[in-house]
Amino acid sequence: MLEKLAYVVVREDLDGPILQSQVIEVLSRLAKEKSKNITLVWFYRIDYLFRGERRIRDIKSDLHEKGIDMVAIPFISLGFPVSWYLIPFVLPQWWLGILWVYFGKKKNIFHCRSYHSALAGVFFKYIFPVKLIFDPRSPFPEENVAANRWKNNSSINYIFWKKIEKLLCQKSDRTIAISHPFRDSLKSIAIDSRIEVIPNNYPDSFNKNNKSKKRQREEPEIIKICYVGTFGHWNNPEPYFRFLAFAIKNSQVSIRAKFIVSSKTVYFLEEFLEKEGIDRSKLSVQSALQEDMSEHMSDCVVGLQIMTKPDDRLSIKFVEYLAAGLPVIVSENVRGAADIVKKYEVGYILKSDFSNQRQVLEFISDVSKNREFWRDKCKNIAEELFSPGVVSKKLKSLYETV
Repeated sequence: MLEKLAYVVVREDLDGPILQSQVIEVLSRLAKEKSKNITLVWFYRIDYLFRGERRIRDIKSDLHEKGIDMVAIPFISLGFPVSWYLIPFVLPQWWLGILWVYFGKKKNIFHCRSYHSALAGVFFKYIFPVKLIFDPRSPFPEENVAANRWKNNSSINYIFWKKIEKLLCQKSDRTIAISHPFRDSLKSIAIDSRIEVIPNNYPDSFNKNNKSKKRQREEPEIIKICYVGTFGHWNNPEPYFRFLAFAIKNSQVSIRAKFIVSSKTVYFLEEFLEKEGIDRSKLSVQSALQEDMSEHMSDCVVGLQIMTKPDDRLSIKFVEYLAAGLPVIVSENVRGAADIVKKYEVGYILKSDFSNQRQVLEFISDVSKNREFWRDKCKNIAEELFSPGVVSKKLKSLYETV
């Protein structure tokens, strides 16, 4: 069925680590296994055509070597994410793009990796006999509320996209949820929809680094708590700083926070140190390429993920923590991750009111004393549930049965 498949992406960065690990690496595995190229449809804003035409050609050539044929289609948009009143303007553009792929590339299975592309797919499906896979990745309406793009859950945009979410689940042949809580949430609004749980995978580079010689901890008497990613959007820095300040000030052993972040995040960290009166030596900040990420995480004891608002996703950072051998401290609001922590005992759940912080510190101390046990346990669970091979097999099964 791969020869009939078109994987559709709207506006995401093909060069970015998320698409590279979550889409490119997985599709490349499937293509090599079947010895057949897979078509990737990339809708990009037309302004990129004028400033990145050469880069588009380079990406297309690189993907072809990996067994992926890219179809790049520009579209015009006044903003992104698209508000409800812009849909009549952009939707026909995506619809025509899918029409061209349907006739020109002979594709009739469309895997749509967003609410936007799936909406075009649903309207296309009303006319043409195609199979549609809705792959939201995250709850788009709640994501925009959390990011303060939309003021509250009663805004016109929120209500509009919640109705679209229900439509997409009902009309798609399959819907992909990246966690069981996310599946349950989608199922609650579209009872008869067919929803499959296929989680995020960790990058192939983690497999390569796991086979190499283990990095020795340079300072065994110091416990390092790791945070990977950026702040803003989903990730409010305040609860992280609140917990880390408590841990640094109240732990009986020396604790340091290690941030592997983008350079723009450093401002938040410097402000945090000054506000809490914490010595700069208690915190390290560095950036890392995706292929070196697990190496940089290897001298840490635990990973950290704390959310102020309920989040049903199972984030990439959580999967990467486990793949690097780190049990994870997650807050109750991180429902997708907390579900895995509770089921497989690969971390500790921090209460939303932070009332069990001391118990969390005791857990971190225990992990530091039994490092090899926890490292092996977390890596084994990650390989069992989130390896690129496991996720590609789940996708293959989905494509064969849709």
